[in-house]
Amino acid sequence: HFGSRRWPRRGALEGALGAVRPAEWWGAPAAMSKQTMTIDTVQWFGTKSRTRREIILTTFGTAEKLTLPVEVTTKTGEIKGQLCVLLGLEPEELSFVVKQSSSHKVLLDSDEIRSCTVRGIDTWTRKKARHPHPIGVIGAGHMGLRQALSFIKEGIDDFVVVDRWEIVGGTAWVKNANRTSKLQTELGVYHLNYGVGYTIPRETMKTWPSRDELLAHFQLVCEEYGIMAHLRMQLEVRSIDVVISQPDKPAHSTDRQHLNVMAVPPNNGEDDDQGKVDWRFSALAVYPGGLTM
Repeated sequence: HFGSRRWPRRGALEGALGAVRPAEWWGAPAAMSKQTMTIDTVQWFGTKSRTRREIILTTFGTAEKLTLPVEVTTKTGEIKGQLCVLLGLEPEELSFVVKQSSSHKVLLDSDEIRSCTVRGIDTWTRKKARHPHPIGVIGAGHMGLRQALSFIKEGIDDFVVVDRWEIVGGTAWVKNANRTSKLQTELGVYHLNYGVGYTIPRETMKTWPSRDELLAHFQLVCEEYGIMAHLRMQLEVRSIDVVISQPDKPAHSTDRQHLNVMAVPPNNGEDDDQGKVDWRFSALAVYPGGLTM
């Protein structure tokens, strides 16, 4: 049309440009335009492509491959962010490298992602954090024992469970309940070994078990799954101090800080340190219970 000096009708032009006024074509200030322009809404000079393709990411050294479906305009920074969340890493720990003839180039976060080698990891499986000190669990009631059982199921054996009572069960069942007390939640959602791969202990417990049945169940599970070796009973935690030994390390670093925990027998006076036990924990899970006070 331009060669014949015939301009398109106004309606056709507005339809092609999304009825954007001239002030918006050139990125005029927001005060001059009622429409907010973003990379997803702007219509001039082309649109953001939604075409999809597959890329292959290869770990450096081990050559493990990961195939991902992406849009052609997906940026390296977007993929890096997703991988960091899944693998528990920081963005600066990863770099994406492509080969260009006889050299290599590190992709910027603003570059479109393509098949490349990823440096900084050797597997696509999230690695378990390695802690320099044990993990502490305060409370050997229902939730504290569930936490211990979860650790054992995940293959974590460097942890300690501390409780003030002589037996497991927590304040609610050891102290507050009596022989006539019964569970008000159905057994099927309350027993300790609740989850995939476990069976409901119907043979030894009723639907609404009594205090004594529950305490026997807690003890049996601890013995069966190896929790007993991690229990430190008849110790009451008196102090917890957070020690930041390496403040320059990132917050997620396992050796940036630790916790000093001090416990004594529950009958000790305020200044009585007899039988005192000190621990240094990398992390601490506290389950005081809903009926403790």
